[in-house]
Amino acid sequence: MNRFLVGLDIGGSHTRGVLFRGDSPVREARSGSANVQNVSRERAAQSLREIFARLEPPPGTTVLAAPAVWTPRTTPLR
Repeated sequence: MNRFLVGLDIGGSHTRGVLFRGDSPVREARSGSANVQNVSRERAAQSLREIFARLEPPPGTTVLAAPAVWTPRTTPLR
């Protein structure tokens, strides 16, 4: 089975996307930031549209997205 996956690294200055087939990268794309802490929702949406237009994932492809910066909780978990 050829299972596809899109991985997104959403950073403050740019967003990187990679289309995988199984364990192998098939295509890579970069665009402006899609982090709504740094850009407007409209700009973030446009960046994601550009990424997906370049990657051309098949319908039903799983997408995993992660911000580049993780902000830890300020209060400890109890």
